[in-house]
Amino acid sequence: MKEEPRGGTNQRVMASGSRSFSMGRRPRHQVVDDLRRRHLLRLLLRLPRIQLLLLLLRLLLPLVLCVGVRVGVVAWVRVERIG
Repeated sequence: MKEEPRGGTNQRVMASGSRSFSMGRRPRHQVVDDLRRRHLLRLLLRLPRIQLLLLLLRLLLPLVLCVGVRVGVVAWVRVERIG
């Protein structure tokens, strides 16, 4: 009877090891998060351009307003100190 070569089991171990290596050896939840982000990105790219621009505007508007108010307040305080 012919024995199986020992390399068979090692190849299986290496195959599973290479798979985990290709995933970057990160925790499972990070891999799942990346997949969710990619899925969301695909969904966003399927939106029409106008809807995408409106969504971007809706997300950036609070940031722009906050920065604008802050700059305005700083400028007003400087003017008050000088005057």
